[in-house]
Amino acid sequence: MNTTPEATHNPSRRQLRALMLRLVPASIFFILLFYLINPFYVRFYLPLIAAQLEWMDPTYDVEKSEILTINRVQYLQYTITVSKPIPERPYTPQETGNTFQLKAQANTLCIAPIIVFSLILAWPGLSLLKRLQTFLISLPLIALVHALDLPMIFIAIIESVHSTSAIGNTALSVWSHLLNGGRQFLALVAFLISIAPIYIRLERRPPRKASPRTSAPTIAPRRNDPCPCGSGKKYKNCCLPNH
Repeated sequence: MNTTPEATHNPSRRQLRALMLRLVPASIFFILLFYLINPFYVRFYLPLIAAQLEWMDPTYDVEKSEILTINRVQYLQYTITVSKPIPERPYTPQETGNTFQLKAQANTLCIAPIIVFSLILAWPGLSLLKRLQTFLISLPLIALVHALDLPMIFIAIIESVHSTSAIGNTALSVWSHLLNGGRQFLALVAFLISIAPIYIRLERRPPRKASPRTSAPTIAPRRNDPCPCGSGKKYKNCCLPNH
């Protein structure tokens, strides 16, 4: 008889294979979806990013926020006036005034939701209700990812000119460089946090009680067997007439 490899009986490998098979069509679906809704999605976050910049530093005044199309690529552009002086430095900064025009590709806002939603849709072993719950949990986390992305990059550019804190400038610069390849990592973290409550609830669920085993059916004694009542007589001469 042919034996199947041990890997085929490994549940984790089967789930990983199922995830990979589902992830491709799920990713294609959400890429097409965000291609269609991208203008509305970007316009939704355009004022939110401006509000975050002004909230994080009261000296920032976002005078204008707009969406530009350059060579068929959409960009978010912010015109920011900073009401604090430029410190004297031994070199000439790139920005010579207090007004900055900063822009970034608009499609960067779609990276996190595409990754998170694709994983939620493709994740094996989840019912429709649990997928919807995970989807709702992921929405504020995706907003948090956006808050840590473009606004922090813009702040790093501005503070490289206006801030005298070497440690702060270095930290902002390192973070902005990490985001160039770290958006995917932040999206994975957001997905893991979104799905964690489901597995926590499963682990806290009390184990099911084993159903009591039904006793095996008793075999009726034959006519000449000793009577099961313990009288010492044969079954036919004791209890059999009463059945």
